[in-house]
Amino acid sequence: MIKTSDLKRGTVVEINKAPHAVEKIEFKPPSARGAQTIFKIRFKNLLNNSKLDASHTGDDSFSEVDSYRINLQYLYKDSDSAAFMDIENFTQFTLPLSEIENEISFLTDGMENIKGIICNDVLIAVEIPVSVTLQI
Repeated sequence: MIKTSDLKRGTVVEINKAPHAVEKIEFKPPSARGAQTIFKIRFKNLLNNSKLDASHTGDDSFSEVDSYRINLQYLYKDSDSAAFMDIENFTQFTLPLSEIENEISFLTDGMENIKGIICNDVLIAVEIPVSVTLQI
């Protein structure tokens, strides 16, 4: 279990039996003596890309998802999925285009420095670099 006060961007927790990544976290200091700090958190459901905004106190806790990040290379896309390869062991993964519709226009064949989130040996999400170089 992880407390709300220990969450940071990118942490993956379980909400309603689905993995959610912390996208944004803000805290509001207490407005009166004895009040608790309120954390406003935006979660991203890693299975369907939906957003969830929630407010929690610092003592609330979440179940951490058994997941890890790997370095990926973008290979190609076909009609309904995108292919990625683990740079270390050359394992290939695919993700439906519907799950990465916001990121796909910024990916170029052979692009590296992509982080993949693996849960139960399945690629569930990718994180592209903050800035990418594209040719027009």
